Amino acid sequence: MAIKKILEAIFEQDFMDSSYGFRPNLSCHDALSQIDKIIMNCPVNFIVDMDISKFFDIVNHKVEY
Repeated sequence: MAIKKILEAIFEQDFMDSSYGFRPNLSCHDALSQIDKIIMNCPVNFIVDMDISKFFDIVNHKVEY
């Protein structure tokens, strides 16, 4: 927990406001709420939905020195 607090203090200021993943006091519900506001109030030409979970299945995890 101590390392987490130190890293958050260092890096939190560098994250963009549109970044919600694993941020203090932000959740996926906050991200969805922001998306809802944007879609309902601004013209939107396209939406991209990506699932990168399978990407990690093809990454070479072997450590090579």
